[in-house]
Amino acid sequence: MLKKLIKSNLRRPFAGIAMVLFAAALTVALCYLHQTGEEERKSYEASFASTPVFFKITDFDGSAVKDADGIAGWMAELFTEDGLTPNLAPFVGELHVRVAFPEAQYGRDTVTVTGITSTRMAEELTAGWGGSIAWLEGYDEEVFLTDEWVCVLPAALEGTESVTLTFNYVIPSDRMPPKTVSHTQSFSVVGYYTDPGNSRFYVPYPAMEWLYAKLGASKLIEGIGAILKDNNDLPALREEMSYWFASPNPAGEKTPWGKFDFDYYFYALDIDDNLLNTLTADMQSRLLLNRFAATAVLLMAAGASFLTGFFVIRSRKRELSLMRTLGASQKEIFLELFLEQGVRVLLGIFAGGWFFRWQAVVQLSLFCGISLAGLALALAIFLRANLLSTMKEDD
Repeated sequence: MLKKLIKSNLRRPFAGIAMVLFAAALTVALCYLHQTGEEERKSYEASFASTPVFFKITDFDGSAVKDADGIAGWMAELFTEDGLTPNLAPFVGELHVRVAFPEAQYGRDTVTVTGITSTRMAEELTAGWGGSIAWLEGYDEEVFLTDEWVCVLPAALEGTESVTLTFNYVIPSDRMPPKTVSHTQSFSVVGYYTDPGNSRFYVPYPAMEWLYAKLGASKLIEGIGAILKDNNDLPALREEMSYWFASPNPAGEKTPWGKFDFDYYFYALDIDDNLLNTLTADMQSRLLLNRFAATAVLLMAAGASFLTGFFVIRSRKRELSLMRTLGASQKEIFLELFLEQGVRVLLGIFAGGWFFRWQAVVQLSLFCGISLAGLALALAIFLRANLLSTMKEDD
């Protein structure tokens, strides 16, 4: 049987080579699509993990907290292990805080000094909100994470190299007159910002935290947020935050709460996952396109195999009629033709798959099965006809 199979393939070398090359080309295309899809998937997973998702406490409309007294301490502590249960601490990867000292003395003027960990907590200084910072050489936003005595001033004070600020804190007491504690501190200027109507002095949060401890003052927390530790936990974060916070809405309407005898939530929690959603949507469209292309290759393989079976019978009717006359059964003819053409398909798949080191085993198995099924279907259909009758009709 093997010798006969080899002999029948050698009798038509050009047709056999063409079929092997065609099957190899489709195999290469399918493997390439698989490889491209895997590379895109890995790139997506890496980008998904590294894309920052920032969430922070806001007013109901999603803007910065406008309460002059700042955020309640217990609300801010939800971001730490010391907070109430359930809290958001398990989701916190990098904590960002904004605190303020409303009445610091700068010469004869009274200014608000704001300590921040980054411009994530001072959006008014970013381009998206119409602001910008002109940094002096050697400095950038990373300085807000240090405990250096530096500050960023309004552009109106450009040219000022250093400022000296006096912080006065009145310690309240029920039994004796209030006591005022003061501390004077010099700051080096490392940049100037543009933000019309804003005259605050921005300093690193760790430096401001030291000042609060020095004065024994309570922190005025104007904002708190965090970068999500693991982006896969985003659904869990949304579920957890619903216990304490509303979702922002443009109208700024209060959202019913109903917990602890309060009718409405105090604040909203804004989760900035726009970049992550864009990344996911782009990846899904790429994978969908890849699947469509792979499906097209498989359909092409099925169609080509079916047509191959049809043309083999049409071109070899006399030979097949003679085989029937000599006593060969329809099953024997089917098996011989199927093996003859199937070997060519398998050789093409082997050659194309070897080039890609058999990375797409599942796809290649499906491709092989579909190709052989298309060939078998064509042979089964057209061998049903009486070949002798078909020859007479053609004559």
